[in-house]
Amino acid sequence: MNAISSEDLRYICDLVRDRSAIVLEPEKAYLVQSRLEPLAKSEKLGTLADFVRALRHLPYGPLHKKVVEAMTTNETSFFVIWCRFTRYASIFFRPSFNAIEQSNGSIFGVEPVPADKNPIRFC
Repeated sequence: MNAISSEDLRYICDLVRDRSAIVLEPEKAYLVQSRLEPLAKSEKLGTLADFVRALRHLPYGPLHKKVVEAMTTNETSFFVIWCRFTRYASIFFRPSFNAIEQSNGSIFGVEPVPADKNPIRFC
């Protein structure tokens, strides 16, 4: 594994920032190398330096999109976070919900939804 040059790294960082708003710091050179070397090989463009050279000379297109996609994290923790949010919301907001329910009033002109008819389920 040859180290990526600072000019090539800057090009990749600029490409990724401009197309995805993800900022890669120079300290992430190892990440750029580890994610783009397999892509360079699969595209049969030789070394990472050859790959970046090709990117520089091509108009923005599918190959550039592959680079941006390779540099993004394609995992989500949405459901884990949602579960935690609903758990904390049930603890912290329950007194407010109870107060509204006990007042038998409405909030913002909307009648409260009975708990057994509420479509939102806490984890």
